Amino acid sequence: FSDVDWETMAKKDIEALGIDREKTAIMGCFLCEFFQPLMGMMGFVEGLSAIAEEPDEVAELFDMMCDMAVELTKKMLYYYKPYIWNFGDDSATKLNSFISSKQFRELLVPRYKRVTDIVREYDIPIDYHNCGRCEDFLDDMVNVCGISIWNPAQTTNDLLAVKKKFGRKLAVVGGYDFV
Repeated sequence: FSDVDWETMAKKDIEALGIDREKTAIMGCFLCEFFQPLMGMMGFVEGLSAIAEEPDEVAELFDMMCDMAVELTKKMLYYYKPYIWNFGDDSATKLNSFISSKQFRELLVPRYKRVTDIVREYDIPIDYHNCGRCEDFLDDMVNVCGISIWNPAQTTNDLLAVKKKFGRKLAVVGGYDFV
């Protein structure tokens, strides 16, 4: 990323979009995905098999991806100065998560935390996108990674229990069902 003129690029992007920072909030949507790219590279059968059979190799890949995400996040936050930071990594289906809470905690949470720690230094809210029944992951996402918004909170999750548990600590955005 050292060859990129971030300052010029950010100014051009903001001007091209006609953003007036006095009137428009900017949401940054930045790289902090690990699960979805693995599935994209390998397909779900092979990707999930790799997680189950070769977790150390998957962790090594995720570390490499995270190193890049950390550097990109630093640049994007500094030069684009968003008011909110969004990332998503769909790791669940309507009925259940693709991986266990243990796998999520071991493979994803530490890498998400490396990136969200940088975002929290800017004191801006973190919006986490994860479709499907992923409520089992929210403890780690709220208490370890510091997310404050979850979307789309689908009705396959126990939304009332989630809201009761986290209260004002977590904005639950959604409450609708995808058919």
